[in-house]
Amino acid sequence: MGSLVTALQKIQSQFGYLKREPLKQYSEQTRVPLYRLHSVASFFPHFQLTPPKPVTLKICRDMACHMAGSGKMLRDLKDSLGKDNGARMIHVEGVSCLGRCDRAPAACVSVTGAEHDYFYLKRSADELKEIAQDWLRGEARPADRDIDQPFSPAPVTVDPYAGKSPEYAAVMRAIRIRDDHREIILEDRAKSVTGWTRAAWIVE
Repeated sequence: MGSLVTALQKIQSQFGYLKREPLKQYSEQTRVPLYRLHSVASFFPHFQLTPPKPVTLKICRDMACHMAGSGKMLRDLKDSLGKDNGARMIHVEGVSCLGRCDRAPAACVSVTGAEHDYFYLKRSADELKEIAQDWLRGEARPADRDIDQPFSPAPVTVDPYAGKSPEYAAVMRAIRIRDDHREIILEDRAKSVTGWTRAAWIVE
């Protein structure tokens, strides 16, 4: 599959999407059925079988970004850009994890003809709308850099007892149950050993 993916990447890099004619030509040259190429292309979300819009705005919708409000952001952007952009030159879509859970909500912009995407972190819906429109006008907006982001020294922990006395009631109860069961098992073993000892004495 690796060679197929590489070939598809080259075609998409050249035409902006997986154009049918180059796909058909590659299929004839390599004797890989066209349906096989389509099955590989449909498996990977970054491949496109139709001409892309000049600008695509991708909003992460996975857990960290969803908790940071990306769901509402995605709906608002689809609504506002759909109304303001009559020619539908900007495509807005939700995507899986962009790998920036630490800077949620994360978004990226894909520009037709560009070599890579541009990532924007912790931006509001209005900011992302403005960024996408600037790219559409040909005004490049630099991607956000980690070094420019505010840093909080607060530790990142998952502690259900934060701000409370560390009773750990559930853990302590589990330990008591374990110890009680252990005592019962030891008692049963002792009775079993005693029984066998008595039986051996009677036989003798």
